[in-house]
Amino acid sequence: MQNNKYLEPLVSVIIPNYCHSLYLDERIQSVLNQTYQNYEVLILDDCSPDGGASKTIIERYRSNPHVSQIIYNEKNSGSPFKQWRKGIELAKGLYVWIAESDDCCENTFLEKVLKMCVENSAVMGFCTSSIIDETRDQLFNNPSKQMKLDTDYVFEGNCFIRSHLLFRNEIRNISSVVFKKSIALSIDRQYEEMKALGDRLFCIEMAEMGRVCFLNTPLNYFRRNDMCVTLMNINNGNSYTENLKIINYLYSNQHISLFEKVKMKMFFIYQFSNKEFKNTKEKSNLLRLYDRYWFYRFLYPAYLLNRYMKFNP
Repeated sequence: MQNNKYLEPLVSVIIPNYCHSLYLDERIQSVLNQTYQNYEVLILDDCSPDGGASKTIIERYRSNPHVSQIIYNEKNSGSPFKQWRKGIELAKGLYVWIAESDDCCENTFLEKVLKMCVENSAVMGFCTSSIIDETRDQLFNNPSKQMKLDTDYVFEGNCFIRSHLLFRNEIRNISSVVFKKSIALSIDRQYEEMKALGDRLFCIEMAEMGRVCFLNTPLNYFRRNDMCVTLMNINNGNSYTENLKIINYLYSNQHISLFEKVKMKMFFIYQFSNKEFKNTKEKSNLLRLYDRYWFYRFLYPAYLLNRYMKFNP
């Protein structure tokens, strides 16, 4: 008979917080109310400058039997992905769930996503996410639309990378994901140094190691608010800088061809060429950064000409 720890493995739930005192109680409650009960909770606060508001909420849960560790950084780490790695290293479970502090979920999330992971020997599994605002009003009524799938699905890792991680991360947010701790510790740590797209690189590297399963059930609620890190990093150009790093990673690991690499660069160049940045020098800096290959000088004008001809028959 299979050992019980593999039938109902311990899951380490990491709650990395930074200035989300408005949502933190709801987040922690949504974790503690899970129907799956074999889990520990690690709460990591990244030196939130909120006058102790986050700490006040966190301390209410110190005596909860599921809460194994509470850690307050004395200095901000500078990246949410460094907090991810810190939590993963401290985790005792076979699986890890990073439950971001401004999100929430259904109480069957862990039970259903973990079950699919275990049954399919997947390195990670995720469900669809509904996007909500500050008041938990739903902003998008079709949470499955981004994945363009209407059923549960199990992907081979390389297939998942090519179908859902090339131009964007179609795993809507990390709170919807459960993954194997041992695999997460075995990948390199490039994602830690990113500020905007570390989640996408993390998912690419995880998918390189095995199967990815998708549960077509909206069990996760991804909150968009005024402090949304993704939106801030798009506005200051970080996402485009990090997209280039990911393109180079995909090419060096043979997920894309040289032609596809050029095509991806053109796609993002076109995006930021039509965008206004807060810093007026940001666009020219990005153009210089993307212009590293001699053939770009020939292919990009041809690309623009092709677009012009399509729009002006």
